[in-house]
Amino acid sequence: MAKTPPSRRRSFEGKQCLIPELKMVGYDQFLRANSTLAEHVHRDAYEICYLLSGSVEWWAGDEVTEVGPGEVYITRPGERHGGTDAFMHPCELLWVQVAFALPGVTDADGAALTEGFAKITHRTFPASRHVAECIGRIVDEHGSPGRLADVVVRALLHELLVHILRDHATAAQRASDGKVSTIIRRAIRWMDEHVSDDYAIDEAAAVAGLKPSRFHERFASETGFTPAEHRTRQRVRQAKQLLRSTQRSVTDIAFSLGFSSSQYFATVFKNQVGLTPIAYRDRARG
Repeated sequence: MAKTPPSRRRSFEGKQCLIPELKMVGYDQFLRANSTLAEHVHRDAYEICYLLSGSVEWWAGDEVTEVGPGEVYITRPGERHGGTDAFMHPCELLWVQVAFALPGVTDADGAALTEGFAKITHRTFPASRHVAECIGRIVDEHGSPGRLADVVVRALLHELLVHILRDHATAAQRASDGKVSTIIRRAIRWMDEHVSDDYAIDEAAAVAGLKPSRFHERFASETGFTPAEHRTRQRVRQAKQLLRSTQRSVTDIAFSLGFSSSQYFATVFKNQVGLTPIAYRDRARG
């Protein structure tokens, strides 16, 4: 991926953007919980956010979505959205806001891109490395625009939009019934049923009837995550629910979810969420 800047924030909007179809582009790193993402709307642009690290809980309309590293989050023109409780978790992200008047492509290709985005059904899904690379390079070009930078940015934007549609198609296919194989679904079901157990990934491979190396390959190919990433995400998701809804101690929650120590649990939780378990509980309860 293109170099991200040492500063915490880089953003360009309006007349600062190198091409008119971009309304805003940027990189941000929130080092701590920040009450900055109040309810807002982009009337004439799609917003594409790519999460580099941490996790966030964003809402659009009546839908609340948890977004993790390597995933994109898309809001549509005119769609009111914001952060849960109007705040951002500590995280690192890239974003662009795109208006769909697309010079530089044929009418047919422009119509295909416009129609493709209008038909997006999954606002959050795993994205390929090309998405992060394209947005990162767009940000870099804005930071140090050289001769013909507008040409480069427009080409990167077109490439980005195609990758988004391809990644969405892959995600939609995986989500469809029968697209994840029976043996991987069986392993996922077993892993989710044993989320609180300190099991080895090899045990999940045995449930699927595959050698560990083949299981890892199949699981990642069919779901977009490694088995270990899936286990961690499920444990952290359950931990968040317990922190919000119970008075149980962090240590008790850690051991109940199969972590070897509360310190290790806190490290994993902060890596995923961007907050310590205690800070998350305090924030979630207002």
